[in-house]
Amino acid sequence: MIKMLCPFYCAGAIIGKGGETIKGMADKADCDLKISKNDERFPTTSERVISIQGSQAALEEVVLFVQDKIRKDTPPPNARTESHAVNAKRKEACKLIVSDTSAGRIIGKGGQRVKELKDDYNIVINITRKEEMPRGFEERCVSVEGDATNVDQCVKEIIKIVAKSRQTHDQDALPLLLCWSDHR
Repeated sequence: MIKMLCPFYCAGAIIGKGGETIKGMADKADCDLKISKNDERFPTTSERVISIQGSQAALEEVVLFVQDKIRKDTPPPNARTESHAVNAKRKEACKLIVSDTSAGRIIGKGGQRVKELKDDYNIVINITRKEEMPRGFEERCVSVEGDATNVDQCVKEIIKIVAKSRQTHDQDALPLLLCWSDHR
């Protein structure tokens, strides 16, 4: 599973009339897809959360679909002038929500992996620090900013890292589960 952030004003374009767009995308990608309610925002942001659960290919497909919607949507006409400037900057970024463990894998030992991603894709990556999140919160925001093509390619690489992190986590937990079941 991966989560991503979506500006509140783009949610309608992603959901579609009567939920048709989001249901169609979930069917097409063969995944579970949910978007938070209008009043449910990711901590320290004004953005809604989209949760995607499925294969790595499904995660990539949905993230790129949502990112395309974000790039093409505009703030409502009644939005303040500053919102339009912020929106233009926001269109350059893809914001993924990952577990603390996955964030560590994206950063890599001594920051090596994140440096390689930045250099390979010529993009900017910002990852929220643990202390910036509410106490006990075990997720972080990974913001990937730059040229649309480079952002999309880097996001695919990050999804691979997260998927691999999840597989490793599941494999690490298996012996514990087996051991626990032996003692029941």
